[in-house]
Amino acid sequence: MPPWHWTDGDDIQRPLMRRRGHVSAGDHMTGKAEDTDAVEDLATLRGFLNAWDPYGLVVQGLPEDEWDRERREIYRALTSGDTKSGEELADRIAAIFEKSLGSGFTPENCSEIAHTIWSWWHDKQGERGKGEQ
Repeated sequence: MPPWHWTDGDDIQRPLMRRRGHVSAGDHMTGKAEDTDAVEDLATLRGFLNAWDPYGLVVQGLPEDEWDRERREIYRALTSGDTKSGEELADRIAAIFEKSLGSGFTPENCSEIAHTIWSWWHDKQGERGKGEQ
């Protein structure tokens, strides 16, 4: 698979597209076994973000991958280990959406989605830890 394609968990390959900027090297899968977890996690994050859909764009018929750039940044925030709580994740999500879309995103109005994602992520990490023992 060329490095400029992304497999989204439904075995659909799409060229990476950015609303702004360029495609970074970190936006493609490596082909390693741990990518299976990443694809599943990214699909789950897509569901959370599409359900939240802060501007109602997916509901209005825009592609379901509308929030994928932000989704990848949120995933990096989770996997980096630097985010330690739902409150910190709310700060990160607000900053990510603020950078992408402009003003109007605060930790307060991103709190509910952040806590939903954080709860899922925390539970998922617990399950992964049990499987490694």
